Amino acid sequence: MDFRCLPISFWLMLAISDSGTGADPGPVIGTVGQKALLPSGLRVKVSNLEIVWKHMSSRTRVLEYKNGKIKTYNNNYKGRVNLHPNDFSLEILSLQTQDTGDYEVTVILDTGAKNVSTVQLEVYEHVSGTRISVQHKGICNFNLNCSVTSGNPTSFMWWKGGEALGNDSIHHLRGQGETIEVHPTAEDRNVEYRCEATNPGSTGMAHIYLTDVCKQPTSGECQRGNWFLERSRDSFVPREFIFMISLICWGQEHQAVTLSIAIPLIKTGLLILGFSLLKSTTISYRNKELQMLVSKK
Repeated sequence: MDFRCLPISFWLMLAISDSGTGADPGPVIGTVGQKALLPSGLRVKVSNLEIVWKHMSSRTRVLEYKNGKIKTYNNNYKGRVNLHPNDFSLEILSLQTQDTGDYEVTVILDTGAKNVSTVQLEVYEHVSGTRISVQHKGICNFNLNCSVTSGNPTSFMWWKGGEALGNDSIHHLRGQGETIEVHPTAEDRNVEYRCEATNPGSTGMAHIYLTDVCKQPTSGECQRGNWFLERSRDSFVPREFIFMISLICWGQEHQAVTLSIAIPLIKTGLLILGFSLLKSTTISYRNKELQMLVSKK
């Protein structure tokens, strides 16, 4: 059989038909304000045909090519769409989120043969306003929260220096990965932590240094504790309580005391302080009563 004798329409249909053996190309990804190119599936250049593009999600006819002329139907697409002459791919400019959806392209040959295929477009807002906030959980233990002002991230990634982070002895991911609980060692406190908020169209980044969160030599509760201790050494606060707070702060700075150990110690210290205050108040009250009795006599 001489394949050269086959009509041109046969070769055109081969060019636009889906063999079904290739891998799914997946959706076309776009970002708001940018442009996207939707392939027609036509792999040969030919002018003697008709092309119709439709946005199936809104049941809108977008563009038609017929007899060498291009016609745009919907006002929402006027001035925003182009048809590439080589393969009749549809280019959409100044993308909007409502452009998301399935697009149907119909190719009709002059013989009447028709082929219909679908292309999926996903449009995402640009990720912007990425920031890290700190939620203190204890003495130099805290949560780092990654958030954005726009962009609807679909995934989050945390880095310490150049190392990607997961769950380990000092890091615990929370939620969808937007929050990481950190129990830093002394070596970690000068390291940069970075979060990446990503959607298929873009990525936003923010960073923070732990020196800004947990300053040496003390910070958080230890810093406030030391402030309190400096002002209470000559007061009624019992020496046992002062010693306990000092021990907790020293242990935390040298990573010898964890939060699970520090909390019971702090509670015990507060009980000691409470009893001391009660004792001091009782003694003071009795002294006043005694003075009143003496003055009456």
